[in-house]
Amino acid sequence: MSDISTLRTEKIPDFEALLNSAPYDFLRTDARFGRRIMLLGLFGSYGYGTNRAGSDVDFRGVTLQQPSDLLGLTVFEQYVDEQTDKKSASEETLNELILSTFRHLFIL
Repeated sequence: MSDISTLRTEKIPDFEALLNSAPYDFLRTDARFGRRIMLLGLFGSYGYGTNRAGSDVDFRGVTLQQPSDLLGLTVFEQYVDEQTDKKSASEETLNELILSTFRHLFIL
């Protein structure tokens, strides 16, 4: 049984307000993102529930490929924004990761 005095008391950030802030404008303005975002989730210490005071916030996402990617005219595997530590991968990259993971599971 846990003691209530051991519960965390640090303030959890307002993740929605953070995503709507200026450093995350690229999610709304970059052609690779905007309406192409399929999944956007919280990762890192906040996602795992191991955050501490001063922990940074990590978001990861998956975006739809652009028509030019599907035609082989452009290539998009992953985007990393250094300022926000936001990472996003194409759905093709996600599919490859899922298939490689399941392949290893079936080999076992």
